[in-house]
Parts: sequence; structure tokens; C-alpha cells
Amino acid sequence: MTVADLEQYINIKDLILDQPRSESDLPFDPKKEISEEDIARLELKIKTYQQGRSWWKAAEMLVSMQMLFSERNQEAFLSAEQMAGQTRLYERLTKIGAYYTLIAPAADFKLLFPDQFGSLNVTSMEADAMYRSLGGYYSNKEWSNYASLATSLLILFPDLKAKLRLDDNLWRGVNEDLEHNLDAEPYFYAEKCKNLKILYPDKGLAIPPEAWDRMEQRLQLYRDSTDPEALRYFANLASWMKILTTKEVKITDRGLELVMPEPHVDSTSQAVPETRRF
Repeated sequence: MTVADLEQYINIKDLILDQPRSESDLPFDPKKEISEEDIARLELKIKTYQQGRSWWKAAEMLVSMQMLFSERNQEAFLSAEQMAGQTRLYERLTKIGAYYTLIAPAADFKLLFPDQFGSLNVTSMEADAMYRSLGGYYSNKEWSNYASLATSLLILFPDLKAKLRLDDNLWRGVNEDLEHNLDAEPYFYAEKCKNLKILYPDKGLAIPPEAWDRMEQRLQLYRDSTDPEALRYFANLASWMKILTTKEVKITDRGLELVMPEPHVDSTSQAVPETRRF
């Protein structure tokens, strides 16, 4: 992606005529937006993926479900067979040698099976190769692709954050991508916003009202769609929207900790951390 001269860069916030919504104002509560019927359909889809041995799709949905509903017991889906399937996928990708393809599967494994992450046997050579694989995305100014992989690497190796180039160039580049693609597919728009939220916890991320409205419309479209992959997209998009509503996102050695904003109806309430194993 070609990035315009940064000296002429205009922040996306300056281009929005309507007041952007802060994270605490975003109207999304999974318990209200996603019904028990929706959850039953999502869980059935996970079972379908597992029965068809589509382990990576099942893992993707399980990560999203744990993010959305930490209080629900997902142990029935986190079987030894699921873990073995994800392990085999990682091993196959390792043999191919395209190390950037290892990053997301390894992150999903860690988020779903943090106590067994060591069994994946990610070597120091593989880890170094993962980091090196990001270099081309940065030098080519493919900011959003870099941010996506960097988010997974940060989850994989939180102690190695300094090895990632999380500088102002990346922040501006992804924001510029969002600005230039305000009318683009809401699914990918939400994913890019989610990555910024995780990578830059100290920066404020403002979502244009029209962008958020399109996310909600897309979520409904996925709910109603007969496309066999629609429910996976539904779970992913909903989980990213949930991240965007948080007051703070913390990365721990076991997963993400989502700190929700104080309820508006009770000024005496305190934000309660929610540790998500995903």
C-alpha cells in the first residue's frame, strides 16, 4: 500500500464531521446483542467444523466465543482432538517454511490452550523467523498487514514487545488506511481498529459513527445469511466490536484482560477486569 507524504497526513479525527464515539460510548453488549438462539447456532457451527476437521476455523470461532462470553463453559469444545488438530496444522506450516503463516495459528493455540502452549514446541529459530517475516510488510508500508501479524506476535510473546516496530509510522499508516477506506468492508475495518486498540493501549481510538453503524448492519447480515461461513464471520466481527467497547485491553502471559467501562446507569460502579482466555 502506498502511503501519502506523512507531512501532509491528516488525522482521521479531523475529517469526521459527526462527533466520533469513544470506546465507552460504543453501544455493544454481547449479552444484549447476541441471543441464546444465536449462541446455539454458533456452537453448532463449531461442532460442524470439528467434525469436518477444520480445526483452524473451529479455533478461530472458539477464540471469538471466549472473548464474547468468558462466563460460558467452553471446555466441551476444547478437546484433546481439537488441540491435536491445531498442533498438526502448525507442524505442516512449519515444514512449508512460510513463517508468517505460523503466527496466527500459534497465537490461537496459546489463547485456547495456555497451559499446553509449551507442547507446540515453538523453537527460537521459528520465533526469530516469525519476527523477520514482518520486515517486508513494514518496509513496503503495508501497515495494516503488519499490524495484524504484530497483534498475534504480541499475544504469542508479550515479553518481546520491543522487537515489534510499534511506532508513529505504523499508527499513522493504519489510521490513514482507515480514513481512505471509510466506506470499505466493515468486517476488515473492524479488524484493523481492533489491532490498533491492542497494539496502542495508550492512544485513543475514535470510531466514526457511520463506520460503527455499518459494523452493526454487517453483523445483522451475517446473522441472517445462509452462507456457510457467515456464522464464523459473525463471531469474529462481534468479538472485535466487543474489544472496541473496552476501557482497556491488557496482554498477559495467558491471554487478554478486557477492562470494561463503568456502567453509565451507576456512577458508583467500578470497572471490573475480565480475563479472557483466547
